[in-house]
Order: sequence, then structure tokens, then C-alpha cells
Amino acid sequence: MDTVGDALTPAQQRSEKALHLFELGYNCAQAVLCAYEDLLPLPSHALKALACPFGGGMRHGSVCGTVTGALMALGLLSKPYAQDEAAHKTMCAHLTTAFVTSFKARQGQLNCRDLLGYDVLNPQKVLKNAHIKKQTCPQLVQAAVLLLEEKLLAFAHQ
Repeated sequence: MDTVGDALTPAQQRSEKALHLFELGYNCAQAVLCAYEDLLPLPSHALKALACPFGGGMRHGSVCGTVTGALMALGLLSKPYAQDEAAHKTMCAHLTTAFVTSFKARQGQLNCRDLLGYDVLNPQKVLKNAHIKKQTCPQLVQAAVLLLEEKLLAFAHQ
């Protein structure tokens, strides 16, 4: 993607950071959330601990960890723009709906097991389909960050 004279956009840089974290062994939720660690009010170790249970669709193939990681980042990033808790709750509801709706429209699904196409709780299917996870999850990590960047940019211009 990056060639001479072809600099990455800030959104692409952040998505590359998330991919790098994922490749280092952090789960999908951790990779997405921690791609924003420079902007968040919590230390890196706390963000990693917070997102740890959300990888692999909460370890049950439920809502994709890239989505939950992005939503955690969204909640923390939007807080300074709210006048009070009620305003933050309303703002987060709007931003969450926009993010989730767009993610589902672009990816076709929200749940990890549906995105991967197999039951992540079945050890035999996990082994048989490891190549699918290796191919799909990095793409979803980057897609979630790029979508979050898009939603944050739209929010900033409101």
C-alpha cells in the first residue's frame, strides 16, 4: 500500500497499527481498541485488559470483536464532547447505531461465527478452518478501524 511518494492517510496509519497489534498476537477487540491508545484516557495495559474478553465474539462467536473494540474506542473518544452523562449516552447511541449499521452493510454480518462461516466453539471446525480466520480477521480489524475513522470524521464535522 505504501510506495515511494504515496504516504498513508491518518486512517490508513491507524488501521496499519491495528493490523500490527493483531499480528503480534492481540485479539481483534484489543487490536482495534489499542490502535487508539494515543488518544484514550486509559493506559495501554488497561485497554488490553478491558478488550481481552471480547475477542472471537466474546469467545462464543457472537458480535465480532472488531465491532466491540471499535465501540469501546468510540465511547471513550466521544466522552469529551458531551456536556453531561445524558448527552454522552444519547451521542453514543447515535454513533453506535451508525457504526453497527455500516459495519453490517459492508461486511454482511455482525457475528464472528457468521463472518467466519463456521462454529468457533467446535474445536474440529476451528482447526479445519484456521486458514479462513487467518485471512478474514486481519481484514476485519482494518475494516473496523477505517469505518470508525470515517464515523469519527463525520461526527467531528457535525
